Amino acid sequence: MKRKCFSFCAQNSARSQIAAALLNKMCGDYFEAHSAGLEPGVLNPFAVEALQELGIDISRNKTQSIFDVWKSARHIFTYVVTVCAGERKEKACPIFAV
Repeated sequence: MKRKCFSFCAQNSARSQIAAALLNKMCGDYFEAHSAGLEPGVLNPFAVEALQELGIDISRNKTQSIFDVWKSARHIFTYVVTVCAGERKEKACPIFAV
């Protein structure tokens, strides 16, 4: 059974998208990765381009809110990975109770 992994960052525009895409590509037999952000923005074209160089297409991905994913309870995650950058954003990252 695949373990579900959830990565999140500030806007779900680059770091968390890249983390989820790489995990799905490299370890897709073992993990099902998802991503979201604190304040969803617009998908970063540089993230799309970087992953295309590795043969991964995220150009159709949408950004989504971490709180919408959490409230929907569609998934129960085994792992939660924060990829927030900067001290100010790190303090804003939510803590998930187990």
